[in-house]
Amino acid sequence: MNTLSSFILYALIFSSLLFQPSSFSFAQSLTPAMEQCVANGIDNIFMMQFDKSEQEFDRCLKENPQHPYGHFARALSRWARYMYDTEQDQADLIPEFEKRIEEAIKISNTWIDQHPNDARGLLSLGGIYGLASRLDVIQKNWLRAYFRGRKAIRHTRLSLKKDPQLYDAYMGIGMYDYYSDALPRFIGVLSRIVLRGDRKRGIEELKIAAEKGTYTQLASKLILIEIYTEDPWGAKNAQEALGMVRSVRAKYPSSSLFHLTEIICHYEAGDYERAKKLSEDFVIKIEQKKATYRFRDRPKAYVSLGMTLWGLKDLSHAKEAFQKAIHSMGKGPSRWGSWAHIRLGQLEDMADNREEAKKLYQEVLKTQDFWGFHKVAKKLISHPYLKGTPPGPIPPP
Repeated sequence: MNTLSSFILYALIFSSLLFQPSSFSFAQSLTPAMEQCVANGIDNIFMMQFDKSEQEFDRCLKENPQHPYGHFARALSRWARYMYDTEQDQADLIPEFEKRIEEAIKISNTWIDQHPNDARGLLSLGGIYGLASRLDVIQKNWLRAYFRGRKAIRHTRLSLKKDPQLYDAYMGIGMYDYYSDALPRFIGVLSRIVLRGDRKRGIEELKIAAEKGTYTQLASKLILIEIYTEDPWGAKNAQEALGMVRSVRAKYPSSSLFHLTEIICHYEAGDYERAKKLSEDFVIKIEQKKATYRFRDRPKAYVSLGMTLWGLKDLSHAKEAFQKAIHSMGKGPSRWGSWAHIRLGQLEDMADNREEAKKLYQEVLKTQDFWGFHKVAKKLISHPYLKGTPPGPIPPP
């Protein structure tokens, strides 16, 4: 699911790993202030408070500019902002992210040269390359994604070889195995590159991290939730996802990010009534401007409500929810607002209001195609959405 995109989780895990006590100099060189800053920064990302996260990571860097920790964290903060704060529509954030990635790689390589047996140093470098490769995937720079992804997994596997008790490394290894097997099935150009992944093995490796990892349990559960709600090859297990999301929300009860995740899990499990109640609560908290529920996320909340109502076959109220999502878009592009146009258009098609549906799809074509929605809109303009077609997932592709 896009809400729990593995892109951000891939980095979060490697940042949190570094707290584990180690006989190597990587952990010994960390000050309590550095550990606390990064812990606070990661929590702020989960709470969608990106300015606070950036401030915490900057403080970490000042503590020790020669340590990979702060540089990795600063790259992470810019990535998180691009992925979740701006809905991936502000390309001007990318150059700064790439600059921070290069700085982190340079510092980390210097560190490894000085401490070649430092398992967590290797794991950190693997995480940095993994984070960089995710941007390459989004930008469709497949060749660079392939080579940086190889560096990521090589350093991660080497870290486990250096320290076989470093169970947290299984998260990165599991992600590589799962996604390097899954991605070529969706992306034709990658099918010509041998990535040697294995989806089933990847899931088992993620389970190891979720069960035995010291600091990877939460993040590994989030990746498994994504797999259990989306996997099209037999690993889908909505009940497993629900059990995991409840434990995640128990840790972050006021996180709007995980609130939406629970909505999606109930929706995928077919419990539309529970998903509707959670969506209504989501809307209320945003309208009341609760601390971690951002007003700019109103389109997201109303689309979620509209989809749950669609699942309940309450199409008239679903239309109203999508209309509210559109009206709450504000100025500038909106990923969820554009998605609301498409969803409302589909309902109009189902009601035989073909011309109204086309107008909604054409509105999507007027916006810059940050999210690949133009292809969806053009297809719907050519071929109407048919009655009886299942509503499909909540988040946009």
